[in-house]
Amino acid sequence: RRDCPNAIRLQSNFAYRILESKWVDSKNKKSDAVLHIKGIDRVGLINEITQILSNNLKVNIRSININSSDGTFDGLITVLVTDKENLKKVIHSIKKVEGITSVNRKFKSV
Repeated sequence: RRDCPNAIRLQSNFAYRILESKWVDSKNKKSDAVLHIKGIDRVGLINEITQILSNNLKVNIRSININSSDGTFDGLITVLVTDKENLKKVIHSIKKVEGITSVNRKFKSV
């Protein structure tokens, strides 16, 4: 705030350190979300997931990596989402696919 006493004091002493800020319209900003999925492997499962994401939800798949062993699979799918609601819809849709046992967002470790 321009009328904040601390801001006024800082501006008078350290004006060279102050930058003007602007709010970004987050409706136009998309973010990557990494989803960790597990389930029972079957023919066509990944095709079904990609069809739901691309055709039904119109979500861009940035990367996909699936490993299968002994009839089960484990993998990561990175999708481009617009907001939390979009992400919730993606997760809910994947969970409804036959054979999927879990879908969780994977956060990057710092």
